[in-house]
Amino acid sequence: MHPSRRPEADGARALGAGARPLLLAIAVACALASPWAAALSPTESSWPQFRGDDARLGVAVSAIPSSNTTLWERDLDNQVQGSFAVVGGRALVGSDDNHLYCLNADNGETLWTFETGNSVQSTPLVDGDRVYIGGLDGHLYCLRLDNGSLVWSFACGMVVSSPALFNGTVFFADQSGFAWAVDAATGAERWNRSFDGQVWASPTVVDGRVYIGDIAGNFKCLDAVDGSDVWSRYYEGADIYSSAAVANGRVLVGTGLLNLLLCLDADTGDELWRFGPGQHVYSSAAVSGGVVYTHSWMFLWAVPWDDPDGSGSIAPEEALWSFPTDDVQGGSSPAVSGGRVVVGTDAGRLHCVEASTGQEVWRAPVPGFVYSSPAVAGGRVYVGSTSGRLACFGVPTVPRVYARLTPTKETVQGGQSITIDVYVSDAAGAPAGDAFMAYSATAGSLSATFGTVVEGKFRISWTAPQVGTTTIVRITATGELPGFEVVGYELSITVTKAETPPAPDVPRVGRPTVMVAVAAFIALDVLLGVVIMRRRARMGEVGK
Repeated sequence: MHPSRRPEADGARALGAGARPLLLAIAVACALASPWAAALSPTESSWPQFRGDDARLGVAVSAIPSSNTTLWERDLDNQVQGSFAVVGGRALVGSDDNHLYCLNADNGETLWTFETGNSVQSTPLVDGDRVYIGGLDGHLYCLRLDNGSLVWSFACGMVVSSPALFNGTVFFADQSGFAWAVDAATGAERWNRSFDGQVWASPTVVDGRVYIGDIAGNFKCLDAVDGSDVWSRYYEGADIYSSAAVANGRVLVGTGLLNLLLCLDADTGDELWRFGPGQHVYSSAAVSGGVVYTHSWMFLWAVPWDDPDGSGSIAPEEALWSFPTDDVQGGSSPAVSGGRVVVGTDAGRLHCVEASTGQEVWRAPVPGFVYSSPAVAGGRVYVGSTSGRLACFGVPTVPRVYARLTPTKETVQGGQSITIDVYVSDAAGAPAGDAFMAYSATAGSLSATFGTVVEGKFRISWTAPQVGTTTIVRITATGELPGFEVVGYELSITVTKAETPPAPDVPRVGRPTVMVAVAAFIALDVLLGVVIMRRRARMGEVGK
């Protein structure tokens, strides 16, 4: 028994030690008397858990979009290392700022947050109106999907592992080296199993069996009912962070530092073949159409389902293709759908390639490291990064036009005025219709705060505020155009302190002295005028 086990529930009490044998007997009887529960799988509009489905195959029903159009993006205050779950128009993801976020999947706006005591790097699982999520604060949480309120929590070690759900039981693991099974409705423990090393991998539960490894090189197949060993394997030198993909009687798992992707018999654990890409394999494989897609350091690979020559070892040159991702950690796992594969990299990019050839379809910059594995739902790709960026890529549901602000200067002094050209154009850069635009600035004054951009162009002016130190001012344009979505624009202007004109390089005199001097000049001017007039008069007399 794990020494720190402590179920905690709202409206659900932990079962006493005397009740556990009865609970286990009931669970076994129910499992034997009824067929396995329906699998939790992606739909056209959903991606309910890490890797999409119970078998962790990374295959979406919805097609991966053909372009890298950013539908929305937002920045959190800390890293995002887990992946999204998308269900019912909601996109859920954890952050190192100790929160689980539930966002509007269409625009990224926050619907609710749930605060834990530490980072949330686990990927949520959504089943019906329940959300299951692990935290580094040493808890697995069950929440309500509609408002994020707590249903129950279960105390354990720190959890990075993402939960799995099978027959009313939630399976997960912790970094204290334990795999857990708890009742999905109450959080009551059903069983636990200890491992030799920390468990970062997420359990894969298929046909009543739990497949999971640890970072000490152990990989186990456990009975889902009582946690007993079905089979176990040890790989010296391996550190298994990868979650298993299970398909057609086979298990595929990466071995980290051992530089291998292993294909095992799901019933016996016997090795069928191994693929050696020559780099570490920390991500989880995707399986689709008789092809295995795996992300090692530096490359995304497509590997045949069967060993081409039957030797038990697939060499890099026997791979169907490889695509360079420039990744040196390989944490992001690929997703597959619609003839395309998408994967993130710690080089700050998201790559989409053709599934059949490995040719790049598109790439999208994402600041920071993309450890997050892409979630695909509703024709969109959702991903997070260590910069705190959350991004959604896809095809807009309505046509888009784009606002742009072009200033005459991007650095000005306080009090200085500049002109700003406003453009509204389509994706090809052609002028759009007459959009009604609104403008705002965080400081300074605008010549207009709204107006119609006729035939895609308009001009406004802005006067910078007086500042004591260098300041960044943001000028924003938003708009409306019937039948279109107007994508707004934010411009940043640097304002520096105005320079004081240099003083004249002459001795300064007091005001009374200046007044005397001015009076003397005036008197002299009058005297000269009188002299000149008299001289002219005399000359006139001589000329008569």
